[in-house]
Amino acid sequence: MRRKIQTKKINSKTARQVTFSKRRKGLFKKAQELSTLCDAEIALSVFSSNGKLFDYASSSMRRVIERYDQHSVVQRLGQSSTDLQLGGDETKLHKVVAERTRGLSLKERLVEMTRRKIAIKKIENVAARLVAFSKRRKGLFKKAMELSTLCDAEIALLVFSASGKLFDYASTSTRQVIERRNLYSDVNLVKSYQPPQELQVEGEYFKLNKEVKEKTLEIRQLNGEDLQGLSVKDLRKLEDLLSTSLHRISKAKVKVFEQEINILKKKAQWLEDEQYQPSDTVSRNKASCYKRH
Repeated sequence: MRRKIQTKKINSKTARQVTFSKRRKGLFKKAQELSTLCDAEIALSVFSSNGKLFDYASSSMRRVIERYDQHSVVQRLGQSSTDLQLGGDETKLHKVVAERTRGLSLKERLVEMTRRKIAIKKIENVAARLVAFSKRRKGLFKKAMELSTLCDAEIALLVFSASGKLFDYASTSTRQVIERRNLYSDVNLVKSYQPPQELQVEGEYFKLNKEVKEKTLEIRQLNGEDLQGLSVKDLRKLEDLLSTSLHRISKAKVKVFEQEINILKKKAQWLEDEQYQPSDTVSRNKASCYKRH
């Protein structure tokens, strides 16, 4: 049974190491889920109390850091942009939630707010993705703060939403952690996060499923179906694809014809040889009979 613990530094070194290992893995898993579900770009660096570095990046750590460097932050409130003030996206979020719960009874609202297990794949519905991003981002930042406090870890977390808005958290200073990471030797880079096996399999399944759907649609379009909504550029691309396919089919057909002709020639030669062989045998038999008489 889980016990609620105070959010303060764990003094026992052994307990702190165990807690750090569990919570770090949980934090990286949450970051990976947020990235997949909400199409967010995330970079996360964690230094343990004994100086080991653990990294996670949804795309490339260098790319996210460069994007952070180029990003112009006009105003920062408090120690980071994690303050719970409503930006444009979150204002829309509250409107979406209000619309979804309008006219519902208290029981229905509780059901609406109940946690449901969802597949770890990109949320296509924009409103639902916005809601999930806001909730999960706040949860991720809370987990990062708790890990930093409990385990005396130094953390920098960068999150870019699908719309390009930057959210960052640092236990000390984002720039300080990034500079520390840049100075850290590649030899001592302990671990790049690997998602749990079940998440890898699930992600691969959805990736393959998407590819199958795309290929199925392409085949239907090559058959002249589902052409509505295609632009002139798309239709020309499809036409070129058909032209290339017809050229390949024509070459394959010629090759098959050549193989069949060669087979027929060999068969004709064999029949011709068979036709002459019996007559020679009969002549030899007649000659031997004359010699006897």
